[in-house]
Amino acid sequence: MPADPEAGRFRHMLKAAGLERERLMSELDRLQRNLRASESISRKMLGELQAEINERRRQERMKDNFLNTASHELRTPLTVIKGAMDNLRDGVAGEFTPEQMAYLDLTSRHVERLCHMIDDLLDLSRLESGRTRMSRGPLHVPDLIEQVVKDFEIEAGSLGVEILRDVPPDLPKAHADPEMIRRVVTNLLSNAMKFARGRITVQARHADEQKVRRVEQATLLPELIGVQITVTDDGPGIDAGNLKRLFQKFMQVHHPSESRGHRGSGLGLTICKEIVELHQGRIWAESRPGKGAGFHFVLPEFDNQVQVRTLIDEAVSRAAPQGSPVSLMALAVLNADTVRDAWPPEDFEQVTTRLRDEIGSGVLWKDDRIDYWPHQSMFVILLQSGQDGAQSVRRRVRTKIEDLFRCAPAGLPKPEFGVGVAIFPEHAKNPEALLNLARERIEPL
Repeated sequence: MPADPEAGRFRHMLKAAGLERERLMSELDRLQRNLRASESISRKMLGELQAEINERRRQERMKDNFLNTASHELRTPLTVIKGAMDNLRDGVAGEFTPEQMAYLDLTSRHVERLCHMIDDLLDLSRLESGRTRMSRGPLHVPDLIEQVVKDFEIEAGSLGVEILRDVPPDLPKAHADPEMIRRVVTNLLSNAMKFARGRITVQARHADEQKVRRVEQATLLPELIGVQITVTDDGPGIDAGNLKRLFQKFMQVHHPSESRGHRGSGLGLTICKEIVELHQGRIWAESRPGKGAGFHFVLPEFDNQVQVRTLIDEAVSRAAPQGSPVSLMALAVLNADTVRDAWPPEDFEQVTTRLRDEIGSGVLWKDDRIDYWPHQSMFVILLQSGQDGAQSVRRRVRTKIEDLFRCAPAGLPKPEFGVGVAIFPEHAKNPEALLNLARERIEPL
């Protein structure tokens, strides 16, 4: 019987398919071996990388602990020395000759310098570890600048340096901690005093344009809407190489022929950077050799809504680790539109401010907080207590409101208040849910 050509072709195809299958299986096996080898290498590299990260963190903790311990251990004897020298200067041990007094003054200056350096180390350690607590609110920048500049006027006069101010009085308020920002402006002015030949300018402006700014270091920085403060001097300036490293720890730019006084700790600008960034702000420097230097920082503009939400976030963050309750009381003006249309704006603002102050000083405890949210016509009251404490505060708030509006202006509608209460963590597990629930529960007071 003659061979069937079709059957032959079919057998050939089966054989070819078998060979292809063997080749593919071999290739798959090779790829699987390579994959296992790659995974092994990746796991090894990942382990080494994690070990390196852990080691760096350990070294960073050791360094921080050392700096913290050393600073505290140095502070105690220095405080004793400083107190003893103050007593000597006051004549406790008798009168000193002019030469002895000169030595005493010299020693006192160096002790004071060491105290400042230790303070810088401790402050930076707290900032970097997140142990610094802020108290942010509306900051009137012109007043703060005026106060800080006055602190430097005597020193500036003795050095022949003029401090100019360029600060519009109607500047928007910044959302910041006043003492922290005072520290930033003080550090920048102190730095400028070391190098200024005859003039320092402190300027403040409203940074109101969303644009991209190319600064001297050729770094692109998106402009932050807020308040920009600038301190410039007419000193020798800073070269490009040093400009890039200005905000690094222990970085110092020294001009022996043109700087005044002692070199500092090298931490002042680093502290400024940490504080500004803690405020979600930005800081940078611009300079050219021989043309002076300018230090700029921008703070977020105050927004009452941001302030209220920050208060809630901070209250919940403090309570969460201990599982302590936080009661959020939303006290709203139910007929706000009617009242706003009828009342003169300044009168309504005055009344809400007075009510906030009356509740804050006459109803709440030390750690409780109250703020007014104008856009929502609502007071937000944060209590470090649970249901019983909230009910007690509710009754006292009602009494305060009745007393305040007993003699409401004739012919004007009387504000009608409602209140809603939500408790963390019993009713809500996060700040946003806590606020929303309190608002949903608002009912006539």
